[in-house]
Amino acid sequence: MRYILLVILSLFLSQSYSQNTQYFNDSESYYRSGLDLLDKGHYGSAREVFENYLNDAQNSPHRADAEYYIAYCALGLYHNDGEKRIENFIDEHPDHPKALTAYYDLGTFYFKEKEYKKAAEYYSKVNLNLITEEERDETRFNLGYSLFSQRKFNEAIEYFNVLKNKNTQYSAASSYYAGYIEYENKEYQKAIIDLERAGKDEAYASVAPELLATLYYKQGRYDDLIAYGESVGVNSVSKAKDLNLMLGDAYLYKNKTTKAVEAYKKAENSRALTRDERYRVGYAYYKEKDFEKSIFHFKQTASDKDSIGVYSGYYLGIMYLSEGNKLYSKTAFYNTRENKINAQLREEGAYQYAKVCYDLGLSEEAINGFNYYLDNYTSGKYTGEISDLLSEAYLSANSYELAIAHIEKQKSISKKLEGVYQKANYLKATELFNKGNYRESIEFFKKSLRYPNDAQIKYQANLWIGEAYSIGRRYDDAIPVYQNVVGAASVVDNATLNQARYGLGYAYYNSKKYDKALLYFKAYTTPEASAKGNKYYHDGLIRLADCYYVSKEYNSALTYYKKASTVSRTDLDYVMYQSGVIHGIEGDLTSALASLDQVIKIKDSRYIDDAIYQKGQMNFEKGNYQQAITSFTQLINNHSNSRLVPYALLRRGSAYYNEKNYSNTIQDYTNLIENHPTHPTAKDVLLPLQESLNLANRGSEFDAMLAEYKTKNPDKKGLENVEFETAKNFYFNLDYKKAITRFNDFVSTYPEDPKVSEAKYYAAESHYRLREYDAALDIYNQLFTLSDFQYKNRVVGRIAEIEYSSGRYQNAIYFYRELNSMASSKKDKYNVWAGLMESYFYLSKYDSVKRYANIILDEGNVHISSQNKALLYLGKSSYAKGDFKQAEDEFLATLNNARDVFGAEAQYMLGQIYFQQKNYKKSVEALIDLSKNLNAYNDWVGKGYMLMSDAYLAMGDTFQAKGTLKSVADNFPDEFYRKKAAQKIKEIEKVEQQKENEIIKSDSLIIDN
Repeated sequence: MRYILLVILSLFLSQSYSQNTQYFNDSESYYRSGLDLLDKGHYGSAREVFENYLNDAQNSPHRADAEYYIAYCALGLYHNDGEKRIENFIDEHPDHPKALTAYYDLGTFYFKEKEYKKAAEYYSKVNLNLITEEERDETRFNLGYSLFSQRKFNEAIEYFNVLKNKNTQYSAASSYYAGYIEYENKEYQKAIIDLERAGKDEAYASVAPELLATLYYKQGRYDDLIAYGESVGVNSVSKAKDLNLMLGDAYLYKNKTTKAVEAYKKAENSRALTRDERYRVGYAYYKEKDFEKSIFHFKQTASDKDSIGVYSGYYLGIMYLSEGNKLYSKTAFYNTRENKINAQLREEGAYQYAKVCYDLGLSEEAINGFNYYLDNYTSGKYTGEISDLLSEAYLSANSYELAIAHIEKQKSISKKLEGVYQKANYLKATELFNKGNYRESIEFFKKSLRYPNDAQIKYQANLWIGEAYSIGRRYDDAIPVYQNVVGAASVVDNATLNQARYGLGYAYYNSKKYDKALLYFKAYTTPEASAKGNKYYHDGLIRLADCYYVSKEYNSALTYYKKASTVSRTDLDYVMYQSGVIHGIEGDLTSALASLDQVIKIKDSRYIDDAIYQKGQMNFEKGNYQQAITSFTQLINNHSNSRLVPYALLRRGSAYYNEKNYSNTIQDYTNLIENHPTHPTAKDVLLPLQESLNLANRGSEFDAMLAEYKTKNPDKKGLENVEFETAKNFYFNLDYKKAITRFNDFVSTYPEDPKVSEAKYYAAESHYRLREYDAALDIYNQLFTLSDFQYKNRVVGRIAEIEYSSGRYQNAIYFYRELNSMASSKKDKYNVWAGLMESYFYLSKYDSVKRYANIILDEGNVHISSQNKALLYLGKSSYAKGDFKQAEDEFLATLNNARDVFGAEAQYMLGQIYFQQKNYKKSVEALIDLSKNLNAYNDWVGKGYMLMSDAYLAMGDTFQAKGTLKSVADNFPDEFYRKKAAQKIKEIEKVEQQKENEIIKSDSLIIDN
């Protein structure tokens, strides 16, 4: 019944105690009810009851108790007056029993609330003699823990030390916390004793072992650590990962690597490892020869900042090397060589790095590496081996001049070095030749003949000397070196022999020794030679036919022209033109005109105007004047820029004369004098013009026409001629600024002089050579409007070039097309096609790019680089269109021939394709080939290294990415890429540091009660 009343009481009091006072008849009931509510934690209701009690019971013996309980309730309710009321109570009732235990109550209250600072403040004021033994133990422990939680370890341990040896409920906890404090204070032996005691208690059996193991670990007591770890059972420990790591380290120290690996495996599955931990795990796997896992860990710890990083890199190099992955070991050993931590490892890294470079065929890097070792370790343990390897590295060096200079410094040259010298000079000469430095290439080809150990190189050197001389039109010098090759037909390979025959044929041909040229072109175009796939077989047939033509063996000439036309349609216009000329010579007008008509039908043929003129000339000679007039008119009207227009005017005028059409004759001759006054034919029409004027009864007009002719053809001995020649001298002496001034003065002083156009041309050329392109372009555009300017094709070429280089590609295309109709040689044609190809590329008109690239491949065999550029642009167009498979094939085709700048770009683009396809390994391989085989082209190699580092990062291989960039930052010749590499390293290291900080933060020790 009493229980029911109390429940009802508590419910009612929670609403309003004042409504229920009627149920209580005396003040003591208030007091007992307050105690009951207080005991149940109803601080608000209890306080109200106690306050009512004080109001009603003025003389009750429990008044002081009630005051204390009111203060305690205020504290429990977090009222601001709680603490103050208890303090006042202690002051007002110092001898009251509650005053004697008030601080204990305050401390206990705040301890339960985990307000340890407040708890410590009040517990420290408790008079332990006035409380029970159990309360004393509780006070000591709670005070110790409160101080511990504030990291006041030296104060806290005093209380834990009192309790740890007593048989109380706080003994195990006190032992643990005392052990922890001793651990923090590096009193390891004391800590071990306390933690061993704590670990025997079930409550601390899972946490004490970790600290205890750490203590064994810090003291180097690995046997004890192993024994303890095995005895307690790692899985029962709260932080099993940390204990497993320490056990792994202990096993590793005791050289029990199998056990170490087992422990580390368990640790790896628990949480992320710190860098130090990861290094030890990696080393254990290394010792167990589990290289895959060892590499995984060492890649994340390798750096140049500390011993861990340096040794990680070195072990990576060793493992990569043992697996045959020399490319990756190269990066690792380079980092080892560059470390500032360990001198012994530096030498080892220098040795291994140079050797790996050599094995990879990276000759220039190998040479630098060998020289680095010899410079820094003159008495090193590998000096002898390195010296031998250095000489062998030059055998495949791409740094030809470096190899040559090194060998030329030697006091004596072995047979092996003679071979190196021969090949280095030959390769250097070839490089210069491919760059168009023909004169300089001859010097190196000749030096390669100083030690003619390799017969094939010797004959190829002779061949290319002949080619270089021929390009420079030094045919008399070219002939004997070609003959050196042809004369050794029994020992020279067929390709070299036939190329020498072809070159020798051209040398004689260009020297106008057609009888001798004929012999070599005939040898070059035999059926046997054709079967062997002679590269220029078709061209050889045409030149053989030309030789027969010049020798007036017309039937043989026609035979070979016809044969050439069946082999290829390349140069078909020339073949048909020559055939038409021969038919004309033989009097077969029908066949001649038929051949010439075929030429005229070929669009963009450079022989159209010649064919039209020849048709007119042949009809003229046969007396077919009307047909002749038709052809000459076609040429004059449709090909007004042709060099043959003055001749056509002369011939058409003569045809009109023979037809007695004197008026038209006069018109053509007058046109010739007025519009082509300085042309040689202008002088030839003066007498026929006078005669025609007389026959037309217009003889009085002749004097005016003669005066005009004389004005435009003044006496060559005049002062103006002296000034013009003076200006030209400045130009040809490369003094372009003075040349510009003199030519401008000439134009201003003699504006009517026939040489004004030529003076403007030289002024424009001077501006061009000074790179004053805008000024040059203004003048070139003026000259472009002149129909009969003798250098018009050069002018148009310059305009096209300037428009292209200025990024005005549509304008460039217009002028390249204009130039196409003027081009008379294959070289000129190639320049047109290449200009159109590149202009269309930058306008993203890729079908047009491919059209002109294929024309170059089919017809533009000017030199090998023209083919290379065309192949490259085919690939670039496919790439731009997103057709990576086609682009890959075209870049590979470029690389089959190109070892020039076009090859370098093609190799880079392969790396880019593989990167975009996320085939990062293949991308790296392609970019390594770039640095290995085309390292003369720094811009592409530098771009390649940047892309390579991105590929490594994409594969998660930060170590290789940083190593690649470090090598560039330290050694690359181009400052732009050195700075770019250094910046990328900083960005990578920033990300690495952020990750390491996150791991450390997640692994920090958190103490919870």
